[in-house]
Amino acid sequence: MIEASARALMNNEAFKEAILKTQQSYLNAAMACPMNDADGQRLNLQAARIVATVGAHIAALASNTSGDVIELPDFYAERARKKFMGIL
Repeated sequence: MIEASARALMNNEAFKEAILKTQQSYLNAAMACPMNDADGQRLNLQAARIVATVGAHIAALASNTSGDVIELPDFYAERARKKFMGIL
């Protein structure tokens, strides 16, 4: 059921264009931030990544024809790993 809805979204050109334009809008906003506005740059880049991730997850659901459950990456484990490595 959810795979069919995801396929319908991914077949909708307006939806795909909206994802791309939203991501580009956040990237442009990050580039337009002053050099000393690190928080603004970071938040806009983070928003662009979130939009790209949502699009990728919907595309993964749309391509799932086996009916298997798609495991999403463990957000908290990845964040803890990055924090430990000093990336965050």
